Amino acid sequence: MHVLTLRGLRRSDALLLPDEGAIKPCTFLPPLTGTEDDLLDAMNTRELAERLLEEGCNPSMYAIGSRGGASDAFCLSHRDAQWQVCYTERGLDSPPIYASGSESQACEFFFKYIMAMRHDHCVGFFKSQDNAVALEHELRELGVISWSDQIPYGGKHDPRYRVFVTGKEIFVAREALGELPRRDTGA
Repeated sequence: MHVLTLRGLRRSDALLLPDEGAIKPCTFLPPLTGTEDDLLDAMNTRELAERLLEEGCNPSMYAIGSRGGASDAFCLSHRDAQWQVCYTERGLDSPPIYASGSESQACEFFFKYIMAMRHDHCVGFFKSQDNAVALEHELRELGVISWSDQIPYGGKHDPRYRVFVTGKEIFVAREALGELPRRDTGA
């Protein structure tokens, strides 16, 4: 049996993880005390959504309340008297990785789970590699760390160049650059 312990979750909550092709329940430690945990304990889904945005999380990576049109994202939703976290891909939900009768405990789990991920934000999408390099230089001048890649957009002879920032760096980029992502003609 695969056992995982997480602080801040009640023993009545169920975290389910695959273990050799099966789903197994996990055990939990009692909640930590302190101001952050107190704040998280009181969180509801509206406050959760606000907190994740304030932390620079990319909203395309998660959905709160219902799956809606989310795909390739983690979702927190209320189903069958339980708050559940699952991954959805192409409209199909995986089995829940977490379930609880408590909205605040589900929000706490979801917050910590989503915060543990890297949140990249596309700030540039170009046909011209020179435009991508120029944007990276502009971001560097602002003190913003960025990274870029190249994708075979229209095939291997029609690449696109993307520029990304991570986490809260999106706020600095938006403030300085305005509407994002930047694009060139034909991108």
